[in-house]
Amino acid sequence: MKCGVLMLVLCLGFCFGQNPVITGTVSDSLGPVSFAGIWCAESHTGVVANEAGQFNIILPNGSKTLQFRALGYATQTLNIVNLKVPRITITLHPESYTLNEIEILSGDDPAVAIIQRALQKQPQYLQQTSTYSCNTYIKGLQHIDRIPKNASRLVSLSKGSIRDTQALKGTVYLSESISQYHSAAPNDEKEIMISSKLSGNNRSFSFNNYSGMKLNLYKPFLSLGAATERPIISPLNAAAFSYYRFFLKGTFTENGQRIHKIKVVPISKNEPCVYGHMYIHDSTWQVCGYEMVISKARQLQFADTLELACRYVWLPDDLLWMPQLQELRFNFNVFGFKGSGYFIASLTQYKINPETVKGFFNAAAIEIQNGSNTKDSTYWNAQRPIPLTHDERADYRRKDSVFAFEQQTRIMDSVDRIKNRFKPLCILTGYTWQKRSQQVSYNVSGLLDEGWQFNTVEGHRLGTEIQRLWRDSTYREHESALQLSYAFALKRFNISGYHQFLYNPLKNSSIKIVVQNGVQSFQPLLPFFKFQNTWYSLFAQLNYLKLYWSRSLKLVYESEWSNYCFFKGRFSFEERSALQNTDLSTWYKGFGNTYTSNAPFHPNNNNLIFKTQYASIQELEWTFRFKQRYIALPHLKINNGSPYPKVQIGIKSALPLNKDWAQFIFTRISLWHTFKLNRFGMLQCRAESGTFLNAKNTGLMDYKHFYGNLTVFQNLPIDGFRNTPYYVYSTLKPYLQWHSELHLKGLLLDKVPVLNRLNVQEVLGFHSLYIQDKSPLTQVVLGIEKIAKIFRVDVTYTLQQEPSRSWYFNVGLVQPF
Repeated sequence: MKCGVLMLVLCLGFCFGQNPVITGTVSDSLGPVSFAGIWCAESHTGVVANEAGQFNIILPNGSKTLQFRALGYATQTLNIVNLKVPRITITLHPESYTLNEIEILSGDDPAVAIIQRALQKQPQYLQQTSTYSCNTYIKGLQHIDRIPKNASRLVSLSKGSIRDTQALKGTVYLSESISQYHSAAPNDEKEIMISSKLSGNNRSFSFNNYSGMKLNLYKPFLSLGAATERPIISPLNAAAFSYYRFFLKGTFTENGQRIHKIKVVPISKNEPCVYGHMYIHDSTWQVCGYEMVISKARQLQFADTLELACRYVWLPDDLLWMPQLQELRFNFNVFGFKGSGYFIASLTQYKINPETVKGFFNAAAIEIQNGSNTKDSTYWNAQRPIPLTHDERADYRRKDSVFAFEQQTRIMDSVDRIKNRFKPLCILTGYTWQKRSQQVSYNVSGLLDEGWQFNTVEGHRLGTEIQRLWRDSTYREHESALQLSYAFALKRFNISGYHQFLYNPLKNSSIKIVVQNGVQSFQPLLPFFKFQNTWYSLFAQLNYLKLYWSRSLKLVYESEWSNYCFFKGRFSFEERSALQNTDLSTWYKGFGNTYTSNAPFHPNNNNLIFKTQYASIQELEWTFRFKQRYIALPHLKINNGSPYPKVQIGIKSALPLNKDWAQFIFTRISLWHTFKLNRFGMLQCRAESGTFLNAKNTGLMDYKHFYGNLTVFQNLPIDGFRNTPYYVYSTLKPYLQWHSELHLKGLLLDKVPVLNRLNVQEVLGFHSLYIQDKSPLTQVVLGIEKIAKIFRVDVTYTLQQEPSRSWYFNVGLVQPF
């Protein structure tokens, strides 16, 4: 009996000791108000209503009043001391504005004086709002509303992963995350993800991060990552009056503070600017909110419109306005898929100028804690400040149930059996067999993946690659492959294979063994080159590919020694034999060309150009990325760039195990860097210098080769030369090469009628090569890129070349940065 009474007392004490919970809806005269803020005035904490205006707030101890805020509406205050019902409905009314007298200069709009005062304070507030910490909650949602008419083809190509066209519609991404965000002037930041929830996959992590959506109007440019080609010019840029017009729409009072609503209008239609409204606090001249739009004309990528909104909160102890709720909404239309989405961030628990231990701001820009994706629904119901809508709850239930069902071994194996069915199209595209329950897969390449080729040395060649990939529970990988092909004119098989063991994914550490018995190009090949050589040979009798026979055994080791140093070592024994043309057939002779021999330096010499050679090659390579930032996952490290140039040092040597073996030492140093020029685009640069020492018994395969191109279709990296023979500049002598490309990101073409609607961009390039005892090579390139998003057209002028070959035109693909 005593125990029963005691339990009853404890239960009653627990129930009545809980903080009260208030739920409700925020609306206006037309319906729900999305993402309104509900703020406890005494504790400076709060929650956010969802898209349907619904909210749920646990009242901290000592709470007496709630404030309901939304941009464009007057703040409503509710006394909750004597509140009788736990569910309420709040109606917000549009803010009433007044046009007060403000100093007007030279007949300008009153907003000009306000912006001028805000610009005077800009350096001060940029410093003060750059060092802080806060808690962030982010929810991201994306859904597809309309699919293209030919979407049924995607179902057939998906090999069973997409059941029908309806599976392509609806919510495609729903995720939540809770993080601790830390920032320190001038550019240090760190985000620690505590919890992550991804609809339909509880094994992955959310893509949400505040670092990617944070905007500070006090900075001269607003970076939106891949969303825009050029950074957006801030309305508080020092040159703001050159890009914007400002109009005062009115002044209102909130909690005793006067706030000015200012309309922001870009002067030019094509400059990277925003359009909308900005709220400025009177007397302190701080930003306290904004509602802005970026249109397609502003170089948006894969989105038609981008809406930015932010509501700020006043921190009385620090005399600062800081973001409380930040929204990013977008509409997109990509290849016929139309949809929309948003990311919304709620920020609480601000600490301005917090104390941090030395070394806290390390190279890890984002850390995702182990177990952050294992939080249950009880945790999320208690922690999320924005309630889920009915559709969001349904999406979680449906997709999480399907995911749990499909993760059963028998179901997973059954689905794999359907996907593993062989289809005739696989002969062209390749075939994949997988068993996900054992994390193993096999892949056989198809004819379109260089399965069929032609060159004058081998003739027609058919081949395939069989690849096996297996991953264990610690994310270590074993990858094996066998390449097998037959050359019909040469009447020989090419056989090669490798096995690679990735034993430390966090440091990308691996060991690889490679065995080869087949043809090899004298110089490293770019993607699609064998494909181009096939068609240029058969239709134009231009055989650019030069080959030799190689038997080799190679060991490759690579590992990240530290965050800024990556090491790669290669050790091999090689036997090299010369080859000659065996098949001079062609499908078309209308161009009047004649095949050249397989001797790059002697195009008319059809004999074998060298005797069998042997080499013992050792190559060491160090790549340095100083101050490199990275994203730390529990099982993976994703490098995220460095503000300093990338430096690479390489040493390659051939040790003569016999007097007839190759002997040399080759050293080189390379530098890469991309300079971000804000509204002027970006400048890519690469420089490299190298030299050979004590070179004896070397073959052409040991030379330093430079990327050249003589085809109309080119896919050159930045260190490639246009309209340049492939082996003319191959050398054993000291050299220096310099490459630079200025990507203006539409700075000029945005001002040209018609072209500014195509979102194409201009490129200026300069390439030069200096080799001892050889005339220098200099090229100037004028190009247009982002044609249909992926293509690029270049016109190249080469100095020190006869006039008939000085100008050159080619088409290629846009290269990633």
